[in-house]
Amino acid sequence: MRVLFAALCAWAMWAAPAAAQVLYFPADNYGRPNKSFTESASNQRVLEVLMGRTDVFETVYDFDTADPFRRIGRAVGMLDLLVRLPDGRQVNTTCTATLIAPNRAITNNHCIPGADFTTVRAQMRLGFLDRLRAPGETFNVRLPAIETNRALDYAIVEVVGVPTDRYPPLQFSTTAPRARQSLYVIHHPAGFPQRLTRVRCQSAEPAVQDSRLVHHCDTLGGSSGALVLSMENNRMVGLHFAGVPDTVRPHNYAVPATTLLNSSSELARLTRVATTAPPATTTATTSAAPAVNAATLYTQGMARYYGSGVPRDNAEAARLLRQAADQGHAGAQSHLGYMYRTGTGVTRDDTEAVRLFRLSAGQGYARGQFNLGAMYRDGLGVSQDHVEAVRLFRLATNQGLAAGQNGLGAAYQTGRGVPQDNAEALRLYRLAADQGLPNAQTNLGNMYEHGRGVTANRAEAVRLYRLAARQGETTAQEHLTRLGETW
Repeated sequence: MRVLFAALCAWAMWAAPAAAQVLYFPADNYGRPNKSFTESASNQRVLEVLMGRTDVFETVYDFDTADPFRRIGRAVGMLDLLVRLPDGRQVNTTCTATLIAPNRAITNNHCIPGADFTTVRAQMRLGFLDRLRAPGETFNVRLPAIETNRALDYAIVEVVGVPTDRYPPLQFSTTAPRARQSLYVIHHPAGFPQRLTRVRCQSAEPAVQDSRLVHHCDTLGGSSGALVLSMENNRMVGLHFAGVPDTVRPHNYAVPATTLLNSSSELARLTRVATTAPPATTTATTSAAPAVNAATLYTQGMARYYGSGVPRDNAEAARLLRQAADQGHAGAQSHLGYMYRTGTGVTRDDTEAVRLFRLSAGQGYARGQFNLGAMYRDGLGVSQDHVEAVRLFRLATNQGLAAGQNGLGAAYQTGRGVPQDNAEALRLYRLAADQGLPNAQTNLGNMYEHGRGVTANRAEAVRLYRLAARQGETTAQEHLTRLGETW
């Protein structure tokens, strides 16, 4: 991926803010997560800039599903645009958009309706973390924009049918950015799956110059419309729109969130907040403390649970996770629920497990969705309901969770909650097996052994059983023993 970014940077030319342009792809790329660099506009330029010779983007898919950046990134999507150029040609281009209210997203005006083109159709691809393992799902963007402003380069659009439990909107900051403030950007540079920029990412000194927030955060074409977020409270402090090279230090521009809130009647209606003067550093630190504390408690609790660097202590793990869960940490809620389900460090209580799983799933946490689905599947703490189990497994599957894929695959294989479909079961098992889940490797091996949804293939079945058996999966070990094979 770094090679492709380097090639893209070598190809790119630079533009001043007034010449806003983005990357173009062939028109048939519209609606596809995989974009092809086979066509570009004449004299095309990339507006955004890198702060160094190579990018410092981090792949969000590589983060644990409980990680705050991954959870916050659920509101961020690739804006997929089919546009018409002045010469009449139709091409595909991308920007970044972020949910700021139910079914409402914000991006740049030069993306919708467009500065050097006219946007014909638009989709928002949410949950796009990996082209194969987590391609996300698309939602139509209704044109024209609800509100747009060319001078401030913003557009607010309606995104149709977005489930807020999976994709909760982000909040605007109500304070002006400070000089040298630690920032980060979650975006889709060059149409790639979601990336995080946080290294060297901070505001300039002064932060606001000529009514623009100046920041030093890596971006590329496709990052247009991304939110610049505060490390202190994960709220928006700016809307990224431009970048310029500089012989001393390149820099990017964003519209301050406070400017948008004071200028937009739609944002005023959606947020119902008023801007304030910048608070003292101590105030910002104090207000951000609970979220940081929850993450720390979760990390400490999981360390106690697994015995990572500290003595293993399940009771202490439960105590720490309970504190994090009470502060709303979705990962802590899910894992504490699992401890109640298994009676690890606490007295087993399926009803409490369901309550915690429900809290976690309600925040869109994939493992919480799967765990709650398993309770419905098995009738533990709730009345058995295979249809509800399938719904929850599908939510987790849509986020690329291997356990969700395996659970949904089992539902299709058995016909519980959905029509029986071996081909779909095979597809889902393979997705989960490719992520290394031993149960899925065993299930997929069984499909190959018995020719369910695929031509029987003993050698492939043995290969898959061995992958699972070497991870300690006892059912796979039993299958190999039955077949007279070793692992």
